Amino acid sequence: MIHKTSNEKRSCCSAKPSMKNHSETTEQPKSLEQRLNAHPDLKVKIEVLLSVVENAQGDLIRADAAEQRVVEEIRQLGQTALQEWATQQHQQQSEAFRQANPSAHRGGKKTLLA
Repeated sequence: MIHKTSNEKRSCCSAKPSMKNHSETTEQPKSLEQRLNAHPDLKVKIEVLLSVVENAQGDLIRADAAEQRVVEEIRQLGQTALQEWATQQHQQQSEAFRQANPSAHRGGKKTLLA
């Protein structure tokens, strides 16, 4: 196992969220709770992970069992996060296309040309 120094950890994965979206508006940054409320599936996964950490079910006695549960929950959290990201990207790209092409028609039932 390769251990990184604290400086290496910070450089690869900053915990501080990007302020890119917030710089375009004068609104105050949203709290973590507000942001999670906007992504209910992600919020549920975070809550499940916290219940594992807190051993809410009382069934995690051994470290290997706790590790296995945490790894599985993190994997599922990652899947949910990527799904949320993909959904948001699709919505943003669709909106940008509609704004750039106002005469474009949204998908609808097509009539057959005999």
